[in-house]
Amino acid sequence: MNSALCAKNPKTARFGREIPDESTAAEGTDGQGTRTREQTMFIGEYSHSLDAKGRVTIPAKFREELGETFVVTRSLDQCLTVYDMDAWEEFSRKLTELPYNSPEQRKLVRFFLSGAAEVEPDKMGRILLPQSLRSFAGIDRDVVLVGSGARIEIWSKENWEENTSAEEIGRIAEKMLGEGFMI
Repeated sequence: MNSALCAKNPKTARFGREIPDESTAAEGTDGQGTRTREQTMFIGEYSHSLDAKGRVTIPAKFREELGETFVVTRSLDQCLTVYDMDAWEEFSRKLTELPYNSPEQRKLVRFFLSGAAEVEPDKMGRILLPQSLRSFAGIDRDVVLVGSGARIEIWSKENWEENTSAEEIGRIAEKMLGEGFMI
């Protein structure tokens, strides 16, 4: 199933995010020294296959918002995450601001940054997924690209199906509903 929306419908695909600004209130701020920036919200699911060279097509709706260059890295759920450059800069800044004296922090920074690759789509909208990232995510042929809010995830078809079983999602929803989450 191929369906997606991102960033073209302001009512459903954008959300405002406050960015602290150390300067005084200026044009483009909320009058209190805080700039606001619209951030793309990626939604939808696309199924594709890798070509013989390890390239995958990024859906046009996603490419429009990602820009000419973006970053692909490991994620926590044995998938890959795609960030536009602004989101990547913010994410990597937060990672590197964590206390470096913690072994856990150093491992976390290494996990995300050492696996990161800047990519540019070719004229057909394909990007090369480095072999190390494909191996990490278990991607060999069939992939699913998923809009996941401010980022895109790239899954092997098998891992995606395992992680989105109705039974598992039902358990998660039940647990979250018990904690006050409303659907």
